Amino acid sequence: QDYKLVIFFVPSRLGPAWWKAFPHFKDRFPAKRVPEESPEEIVRAARQLDLMMQSVLLPLALRTKALIVGQPACDLTAAFARVSAPILRQRKGDVSYRFIVLAQLPWLLRTARENKGSFAAQVMEQSPRWQSKAELMDKALLKRFGDAMAFQPRADLMTGTHATIVCESLNVETGTVEHGPFDDFQE
Repeated sequence: QDYKLVIFFVPSRLGPAWWKAFPHFKDRFPAKRVPEESPEEIVRAARQLDLMMQSVLLPLALRTKALIVGQPACDLTAAFARVSAPILRQRKGDVSYRFIVLAQLPWLLRTARENKGSFAAQVMEQSPRWQSKAELMDKALLKRFGDAMAFQPRADLMTGTHATIVCESLNVETGTVEHGPFDDFQE
């Protein structure tokens, strides 16, 4: 399609979704925590994001025939998904914008293994390609994030009426996780 605007959500590396993807990093990097952040303030910030998405970005996307690109461990992506879902249901999917979520397999693998009820686990169960790459991906994750599985990233596939593209980000020759091709794809 001929999109008139591209909205690309860049995840905050210290937002609530990032901390959820790396739950054990708070203890590893205590200086990275925001001391003023209470659970009430986190909820308030999520509501403010929802309001901004609802009153600014969603109308802009509808008006301009936009392509919206997000990532699973991103608060902005999650907020857009929350506020756009009722509109999509109301209009039976007939909207002028396209919402795509780009995910990296390394971020989904740990979730798929630890939480059999996750959407990542359901997709992995049905994907022979993912299953065939799992052992290589485990080794690559160990090289990238170290021996402690607690420090490996975790993310699940989002539900909703958007397209999801999953990139392996695996260099089979070197046995490493490489984000370069994924980053190039996003550009």
